[in-house]
Amino acid sequence: MVTITAHRLDVFDTSSPVSGAEKLSLSLSVASARLSVRDIIRFRVEQEVEQSLRCGGAMVRALVPLTEEERLLNGEQTVGDIDVERYVQRALRGFEENAFFVLDAERQLDNLDEEIDLHHSQAVTFYRLVPLVGG
Repeated sequence: MVTITAHRLDVFDTSSPVSGAEKLSLSLSVASARLSVRDIIRFRVEQEVEQSLRCGGAMVRALVPLTEEERLLNGEQTVGDIDVERYVQRALRGFEENAFFVLDAERQLDNLDEEIDLHHSQAVTFYRLVPLVGG
C-alpha cells in the first residue's frame, strides 16, 4: 500500500512589510514536498476561484483584482465569468513585474522557478506593493 503524504502550506497576505499585519489568505494541501513560486501562485489563484465559486460571489480577495478599466467595461465580474488561466498568467506577470513579492520565512523568493521545501517551510507571505499617489 502506498501512502501519499499531504504537505500544508499557509499563504498569508499583507500590503505593508513594515506593519507586519498579516492575514491568512488560504491553506494549500499538496502532495509534493517541493513547490516552485510559479506553482504556489497557480495554486493560489485556482483556490481563490474555487472558494469564490463555493461562496457564489465575486472575486473579493483576488491576487489579481480586476483593473479599473475591466470594471468599467464589464461591470463586476463573477466567478463563473473568470478565465482561470488568464488570471494565473496575469498573476505570474505581476510577480515578474514586481506588483507583489513572496517571502518564505524571511527570505524573498526572486524568480518563478525558485522552489521551497515544505519539510522546512510551512508558510509564505505575499506582499502587495501599493503605488504611491503623486510621487
